[in-house]
Amino acid sequence: MSNGVKNMILRHRGLISYTVLNYIDKAVTFVVPLIVLYLFGNRALYNEVEYIFSIGAVAAVLIDLGVSSYFLYAYRSADDKVALVNQVEAHFHLLFVLWSGIGLLLLIASMILDVQSPELLLFVVIRSLGLFLVSFYANYFRLSDVPARIFGLTLLVNLTTILILVLVATSASRLHLWHFFLAQALLVGGAIIHVFRSHRRTTIPRLMEYLRGALVYAWPVVLNVFVFMFVNNYGKVYARNALSEGEMFHISFVQRLCLIIQLAHSSSVAYLTKRVFDDESGRINPRVFLLYLLMLGSGLVLLAIAFEVVREFSATADLPIDWLTICLVGYTILWCLGAFFEMYLNRMNQNRYVLLFGLVTGLSFFVILESLPFEPLVNIAGAMCISMALNVVLILYFLFRRGVVGA
Repeated sequence: MSNGVKNMILRHRGLISYTVLNYIDKAVTFVVPLIVLYLFGNRALYNEVEYIFSIGAVAAVLIDLGVSSYFLYAYRSADDKVALVNQVEAHFHLLFVLWSGIGLLLLIASMILDVQSPELLLFVVIRSLGLFLVSFYANYFRLSDVPARIFGLTLLVNLTTILILVLVATSASRLHLWHFFLAQALLVGGAIIHVFRSHRRTTIPRLMEYLRGALVYAWPVVLNVFVFMFVNNYGKVYARNALSEGEMFHISFVQRLCLIIQLAHSSSVAYLTKRVFDDESGRINPRVFLLYLLMLGSGLVLLAIAFEVVREFSATADLPIDWLTICLVGYTILWCLGAFFEMYLNRMNQNRYVLLFGLVTGLSFFVILESLPFEPLVNIAGAMCISMALNVVLILYFLFRRGVVGA
């Protein structure tokens, strides 16, 4: 190994070690729903898991109220950064308990009013609160310079879920959604207990003051993320409610494999976020962007390998490389690029443009969806890909006009 390669590895050893842990964590996260298929061959239950994941992902964006994204911006401008981190954690604790109480009230109301599928609502609440918790502490640990600590939460939950599923399979018991979401429910319950035992306290007026600042800063980001999460999950929700079990399985399984690319994106962004927000040059650092592209490329290579492995060895999942697959892969790559460039808009506090571009993208998705003449799933995937390409173009044009990119 040459000295240049050794020096590069040493220089980026933090990124490399974090990335390895993140890949392990996200690989486990990726595999957990697939165990329902490979241990039990239960496509119907797998579809239900993906459906709950889709609804929970959208709901988690709404209950966040901009707390996570504003955290990064507030940290950048704070005089006492340690005090800010501690205070924001106290605000999060109170907000988490309030949302947990609201979720409980919704569940009670659904049972009293005999609303259809209250159990499904319960799992959506658990999933939403779990995602909210992980999203906040991912930023909390990054700003505390221990970003890998988040894996202590996520790996514990996912490995516990795998253990439960294996025990159910070996005992020949009937698989239930409770088996899948039990570990996540324990995480949420444990978080509530931790909040009450924590010494960090805040008040509702102080929380409201922080939320006002968060919403003023982040409401465009929240709405923008909501739009993209809606578009991202529209196909699975539509297929579950309007198409066959096989069609729902096809789109949800391909999108799950595409998470491999998003894994590479999240690994690099998690490591590079602080560098982007601390950069005083006002421009995109070519080295940062090149490092990001290398990581994204590695994700694309792993995705290609995963496709071949699934097609070669899986008796459960028939995975053709068709237009649906191509469009969803293209959409995922474009989404990652858009999310990376969006960080520079966040850093400039130009979030109203984030929202504007998001709304244009969301509107174009539905216009394109109604214009394409193919079968429903291909129309959805094609509209996702084209509208996301438009979003990337809009962001890059804005950054070019502001001198952030270009000569």
